[in-house]
Amino acid sequence: YIPDLYDKYTPLSKYCHSITVRDSLAYLAMDYGVQTFHIRKREFVNTYFIGPEGKEVPVTHIAVTNQVIYAAGDSTLYAATLTDNIVDYSYWSEIPLPDKGYIQGIAQAGGILYLLQNNTCYSRQGQQWRLYNNNSYHSLNIVDGKIYPADYPTTSHDGELWTAAGEQGIIRRMVTGETVTYKLDGPLNNLPYRLHFGQEQLFMLAGGRWAVQNNRPGCVMRYDGSSWHNITNEDIVRQVGGVCIDFMNAAVDP
Repeated sequence: YIPDLYDKYTPLSKYCHSITVRDSLAYLAMDYGVQTFHIRKREFVNTYFIGPEGKEVPVTHIAVTNQVIYAAGDSTLYAATLTDNIVDYSYWSEIPLPDKGYIQGIAQAGGILYLLQNNTCYSRQGQQWRLYNNNSYHSLNIVDGKIYPADYPTTSHDGELWTAAGEQGIIRRMVTGETVTYKLDGPLNNLPYRLHFGQEQLFMLAGGRWAVQNNRPGCVMRYDGSSWHNITNEDIVRQVGGVCIDFMNAAVDP
């Protein structure tokens, strides 16, 4: 909670997509650009409007090397040299991407910039993009100072890897190579659209629609009075063989 950001009136969206920390500065990827916050002093430092003519552009990911700061939007990558007056938008430039499509993440490790786009990982050295490998990934992570692309967000502690594996739960890979999965008791999400009570049980759905569909993965969450039992979207798709989204109603067969 940052009162200066939360309480300040502005017509701009104050949504923060991600935070990158380097030394004492936190770089906030905001809907309007880049915001820096001094962690020890607990105060804002600068605001960077990096779009053409200084316009606001949504920034979703930030990476900082020794000399350059990179700010990624949905499909655009900007960069500026840290020693320049980067409050001035003219010092920011757009970096050509290796492919077209959505940027899933950027990160730096060992002074090298890494990009995840269209489930493919690239590294940038000098002015050239290089393919990291031919594997498909969904998350770009830094583990023990090294790049670690994976299917899910992953971090490390005391030599162990911890993965936030979505509907699978939390996966812990110990130094021995053994894996342990923790599945917390609760619904799959906190997006209740429809609650239905039948057979002494509560059924929760997270679909719904307004002008257009919400495109929420179809799943069923059931509470029997003491614990939750969930039918995941993966389970349902596997059974029906097609896309299942926006569940709106439930009926219980007695």
